[in-house]
Amino acid sequence: MALTLVVAASFVGFWFLWGQAFDYADMNQPVPARLETGKYVTTTMAAVGILGLIVTAFTALLLPRRAR
Repeated sequence: MALTLVVAASFVGFWFLWGQAFDYADMNQPVPARLETGKYVTTTMAAVGILGLIVTAFTALLLPRRAR
């Protein structure tokens, strides 16, 4: 559940920051470095979260279940 929240929050955060950067570019102003860094951080967080979800899913599917 936590990985899903990380992916969702970083996805929304990325698109919010992308909109801010687009506004700067639309006004022919340079995009602040902090804004670009924020986009990179949220993209990385989403990628790590997605990879974590994939690993978790494959682990659950491929490892044999233990009898309790």
